[in-house]
Amino acid sequence: LSSSNETGNLNLTGSTLPIGFVNTGVNLGGVANTANQTGVISVNTGTTGLSNQNLGIEQPPIAGSGINNAGNNPGGTIQVTFPANTFTNTGFSSDPTLVTAISLTAFPTGATSIVIGGVSYTTLAAIQAAYPNGIPTDGNGNPTPFITVDPAAPGSTTVTISFKAMDAAGQLSNNTGTAVLNFIASTTIAGNVWNDVNGNAINGSEGPITSGVWVNLVDPATNDVIQTVPVDGSGNYSFTGLPQNTNYNIILSNANETGNLNLTGSTLPAGFVNTGVNLSGTAISANQTGVIAVNTGTGGLNNQNFGIEQLPTAGSGERSEVNPGGANSVVLPAGTFTNNMASSDITPGTISGIRIVSFPTNTTSITIGGNTYHANVPSEVAELLALVIPTDGSGNPTGISLDPDFDFAGTSVITFKAIDNAGRESLTPGTATINFTSPSVTLRVKVLLHGAVLGNGPGFETTMRDNLRSSTYNNVLGTRYIPNVDPYAQNSDYSGLFTKVGDGANPVYQTVINPSTMFADRSGTSTSAVDWVFIELRDKNNPATILGTRSAIVQQDGTVVDIDGSNCIRFPSLLNDDYYVAIRHRNHLGAMTALPKPATTFNCSSLVDFTTMTDAEVWHNPATPQYDGLEMARVTNTVTSTTLKALWAGNANTDNKVKYQGGTNDRTLIQSDVIDFPSNVSLNINYDLAFGYFKGDINLDSKAKYQGAANDRTILQSLVLGYLLNSTLSINYDLFLQQLP
Repeated sequence: LSSSNETGNLNLTGSTLPIGFVNTGVNLGGVANTANQTGVISVNTGTTGLSNQNLGIEQPPIAGSGINNAGNNPGGTIQVTFPANTFTNTGFSSDPTLVTAISLTAFPTGATSIVIGGVSYTTLAAIQAAYPNGIPTDGNGNPTPFITVDPAAPGSTTVTISFKAMDAAGQLSNNTGTAVLNFIASTTIAGNVWNDVNGNAINGSEGPITSGVWVNLVDPATNDVIQTVPVDGSGNYSFTGLPQNTNYNIILSNANETGNLNLTGSTLPAGFVNTGVNLSGTAISANQTGVIAVNTGTGGLNNQNFGIEQLPTAGSGERSEVNPGGANSVVLPAGTFTNNMASSDITPGTISGIRIVSFPTNTTSITIGGNTYHANVPSEVAELLALVIPTDGSGNPTGISLDPDFDFAGTSVITFKAIDNAGRESLTPGTATINFTSPSVTLRVKVLLHGAVLGNGPGFETTMRDNLRSSTYNNVLGTRYIPNVDPYAQNSDYSGLFTKVGDGANPVYQTVINPSTMFADRSGTSTSAVDWVFIELRDKNNPATILGTRSAIVQQDGTVVDIDGSNCIRFPSLLNDDYYVAIRHRNHLGAMTALPKPATTFNCSSLVDFTTMTDAEVWHNPATPQYDGLEMARVTNTVTSTTLKALWAGNANTDNKVKYQGGTNDRTLIQSDVIDFPSNVSLNINYDLAFGYFKGDINLDSKAKYQGAANDRTILQSLVLGYLLNSTLSINYDLFLQQLP
């Protein structure tokens, strides 16, 4: 065959076809011979000639070409999709009939491996062995198996696949097509998360955060999380394969945020805070958001570092102190804040201070470093709560003293937060608890008031009536007449008669703290309140000298309790020593111990019991020995046959003498209480409704009565006439005297 008229050609030895055509074989009398693709048939005419000497030719396919941009080179051994249209998007492979495959002419340049249909190849021979009839395509020459490649070089590079198109006849294109996939250099963002224990956003020798923290790459336009990675064992993180010149937010979190479409802020593990960022050596402590806004540029970013720290832990402590009383303060040893648990911080962080977060409870003032802050001065309270108090590394401060706002047993609590050397405060506060015990001089004392047992029925002769606490008279049933405030302090009737010394003169000790409790009905327990009594501690060397006084409440059984209900009577301003103990009442004669009680008595461990003292244990004037044994009255329980001592009743005018008739007698005062009663407008001497808190109420039954049944005058008369030294039964006996120096 030839592509032109060869008449006259004297040397035609081979076939020439039209451009683009090839010989495909011959068919001789119906016998196909594809091996003969020369375009030449050798024949012999024989005797009959030949027919069906046929030559097959065809126009071969044309290989197409294409090019695509893959974007960022991921680096490493990561496979990247090689889109099918990369083989055709600048020109399809074509054939007059049909393109069915492509045949690679060389292993892809610029690639380490190629994956075709899920199988990885690293040589052309392996590909050709797997696809001897070419890689299948659609009719335009787009490969149908999924193809990926691994770029051999990092950064900007090209992977080129050279190929020929193949048609249904298995003919390959004369031309070689190319499929070109271009890569550009991707960028990386990397950094570190460290424990910034000093809070300066500079990582010196501080350790990394090795777990519990994730770093998230977020699209700032949509807040979508693009990548999330945990910090590794060195606190490092990295994001690879990122496009150049692209904006991102890097955000810390305490969990994997994959799939989060709206991550806008940082969340850290419990107890951690952001301290700042360090960007390629530049410390930015002002950025404590846990977010870094970046642009990848063309070269990526390294050292995008986050400083975080674990907050310190506040310790706690507890201490017992003797209450100094009054406006006195007690110095708090440093261990008060840490002796249960020291304040601490993660090494190499240290505790550098504490801050008090609320004014100490039950406290009048607190002094720190010589400056005093008072609870009732708002500006001082504000100053205190803003004060950072230096400490040692365990959180022990020095130079702190505290004045409790009570003078008895009680508790003050200082609530504080620990501060580390980064200036960060503990999340949870600690406490320093100061348990105050009673002052060094305390007294337990017991006494009966004669008037309150007079007339009591069998079995109750040694249990005092409590009518002043709750009157039993129908007209005023249940009325309380015992005042909340010390009558020896507020009532002018006692001016000069009860000299208050030391703590007794302090208004702090003159009011019942909780009246509803103090004056509660305790029927059946013999502990209901009866009245106020007056206690004196006297000089061991001169019992006429009073060193301290206190007013307190006596109960039905004789137990004397302080204004807070405690049976330990406090004398905060007195030093522990030996003292004479005297006890007095507003309309009874007082009594005193015959000798000073030893200092060991004044710690609430011993009871000074005037009800059971022997005659020798009660003081009387040595110059008048006849009073020995008559210092106090005797009362006997007729059921138990128990005899106790009680303060003599009848001293209504508090002149230290019981007297019925004559100058300055007590009877006249009873009469005055009745006659002067506001409702006794007719000035009846036998008025029967003078209810109240009167000195003339000799039997303490909540009524002053001068005449008629169960009157106080008759009780007074009986006391005088029955006094043992009044041997003549004189109605105007004048020597019924109180035995106090």
